[in-house]
Amino acid sequence: MPNKPASLERNIQIKQKEQFGYSSKEISRYMRFLKAIKIIEKETENNKKVEWFSIISECNYYDQSQLIHDFKHYLQISPSQYLKFQEDICNPRS
Repeated sequence: MPNKPASLERNIQIKQKEQFGYSSKEISRYMRFLKAIKIIEKETENNKKVEWFSIISECNYYDQSQLIHDFKHYLQISPSQYLKFQEDICNPRS
């Protein structure tokens, strides 16, 4: 006999992905990444050193590699490359 609550939950997940194109897990991951980006931007705007471990903690990442993985997934660059890119855009040297 199948586990009805689990199969009902799975059916809801499938319907959500069909309707919206993303699962709740994917949306949660993206929102977590956006939160990390906002914190990084705020720290760099205020000329503060980016505190990676506080970002990891505040955004509920498991560890640093999970944050790096999200950067590569969404932006195809590492966090340090992102900082360099932001620096080059915001402080161009002419």
